[in-house]
Amino acid sequence: MADFGKAGTRTVSIFHGDVTAVGSSGDYLEYLVDAQGGNPLFVYSCQHRDTIVASHQFPGHPMAHYSWRLVGSAAAVRNPTDFAPDSLPTDAYVVGFSFLGAIDYKFTVNLKNAAGAVKQIVQQIEYASQFPEDSCAEDLMVTWS
Repeated sequence: MADFGKAGTRTVSIFHGDVTAVGSSGDYLEYLVDAQGGNPLFVYSCQHRDTIVASHQFPGHPMAHYSWRLVGSAAAVRNPTDFAPDSLPTDAYVVGFSFLGAIDYKFTVNLKNAAGAVKQIVQQIEYASQFPEDSCAEDLMVTWS
């Protein structure tokens, strides 16, 4: 039986459904997506904003590797792939993957400190499907303290 869709597999190495980041000390979340095959299609959104960014908005798309950061505040935004949370201290963020263009995604979320050192691997999951109509999504509840 498939984990999602017709034939999708979801292989979890590490999964935490929530994370707390200390934005005032420079903590941030690093999102990494490694895609294999064709044209990767994914979106990043939260419960209070529709799409924050989609794969096609990254310079150089299509690529094999995508990364972006969720930082504690608008003041911490340093480059176009940095995104700040809404004004709420806790929000649910979602990355949704489509298999229309790519057949395999490796997804990692790291909690990092201001110096860029990994404090915690929050999620590390691989998704695969040979069926273009398959899709899946992964949630993460983020609390800023």
